[in-house]
Amino acid sequence: MIPSGDPDAGLNNDLIGFGRPSPAARLVPLRRRQSLVAAVLLVAGLVLAPALTIEVLVAAMLLIILAVSIFRAVLVALGVRKRPAPGPPPDLPEDRLPTYTVFVPLHQEANVVPPLIEHLSRLDYPADKLDVMLICEARDETTISSVRSSLPDPRFRLVVVPPPDGLPQTKPRACNVALAQTRSDLCVIYDAEDRPELDQLRKAAHLFAVSEPATICLQARLDFYNQDHNWLTRCFTIDYAAWFEGFLPGLSSLGLVVPLGGTSNHFPVARLKELGGWDPYNVTEDVDLALRIYLDGAQTALLDSTTYEEACSRTPAWIRQRTRWMKGYLQTWLVHSRSPAFRTLSWKARMAFRALIAGEPVLAALIVPSTVLWVGVLAALVTGGSFLSLPLAIAALAVTAGTHLLAVCTGAIVRRPGLATAVLTGPAYVMLSAVAAYRAVWQLFRRPHHWEKTPHGLS
Repeated sequence: MIPSGDPDAGLNNDLIGFGRPSPAARLVPLRRRQSLVAAVLLVAGLVLAPALTIEVLVAAMLLIILAVSIFRAVLVALGVRKRPAPGPPPDLPEDRLPTYTVFVPLHQEANVVPPLIEHLSRLDYPADKLDVMLICEARDETTISSVRSSLPDPRFRLVVVPPPDGLPQTKPRACNVALAQTRSDLCVIYDAEDRPELDQLRKAAHLFAVSEPATICLQARLDFYNQDHNWLTRCFTIDYAAWFEGFLPGLSSLGLVVPLGGTSNHFPVARLKELGGWDPYNVTEDVDLALRIYLDGAQTALLDSTTYEEACSRTPAWIRQRTRWMKGYLQTWLVHSRSPAFRTLSWKARMAFRALIAGEPVLAALIVPSTVLWVGVLAALVTGGSFLSLPLAIAALAVTAGTHLLAVCTGAIVRRPGLATAVLTGPAYVMLSAVAAYRAVWQLFRRPHHWEKTPHGLS
């Protein structure tokens, strides 16, 4: 077993952020003022020049929808073409394998602890070089009890995270506590429901050994083992396939920021600590860290290995999960778009990050008004009148129809012929995303650091 650090090292809240101030913690007051100014200007425009204001808003909305949709479709097409071929099997001899720590943050997960440990205990990695940290919040006595009763051997240990003491109770904060204690060479994060391929650690160790020093993160593919559970999980599978088989390979081939997936991210421990760990205030700490890796001049590579997760199969829980993701995307975008370091990036890197990360909630939020607009314009044209000029009305019809068509094509491109129903009903799935987008905007100002828990073990 790997020697652990001081068991009390994570109890100091100074270590939880590794001394790095959190930009996300200071985000809300400034953005509230800017939002108030924007609202005042909008109301003034609607009062003084209502027709012109509506036309300008519609034109801006259509341009955003069209640009983001085309960019995402191009990324998927490029990513599918550039999908990396399977590499050679890992061949590092046992004595050259680095020590590895597996972080598994758990919160209210007592029901999934036994199958989780059973799977991780079968990882193909030398026992004396593996340290599996099961990370629990101090107040979560049920999960702690389940972990203690399920520990199979010295590879596994319980790490108890102290009460928040003014900091938000989030997954990144818990991971920072564990990171402060590890002495391994490499580390990886898995979620409670994850089922990584058993040779994933060996593949990652091998790829790090043969990669350039600038490569300080490996992202494995994520997929679902319950994709056929119901309509929602089938749509979610198409969503994930577009992201991990399209967007990420496309971004990687272009040398742009590769957003992380929140799990199955592999790092050299020393470099991760140099970056300051994760931002405990950001509810999509993975995307924030991905951009900080890029700003540091380092890079993320894609690992030819798959981790299977449980797709959220209940609509209310799915909306809460997607709300957190979109809120975090907005946090990350708003925080980093203000930083001097972000402005030093190439215009391509800046625009790509905005289009994919900020574009996710923005596009979802605009789907509802664009669909309403489409129906309204169509009805007005049929009855002989329109509240928009004729060219803009035709553009509204074309852009909205084209956006839904691109969504269908994106689902078809990612090689999931068995999910045809989900592909064809993609627009309905996108409407659910719109609900999450509006909740994300509301929470960004009212509960910016609140972490909505996603239940596991439902299917």
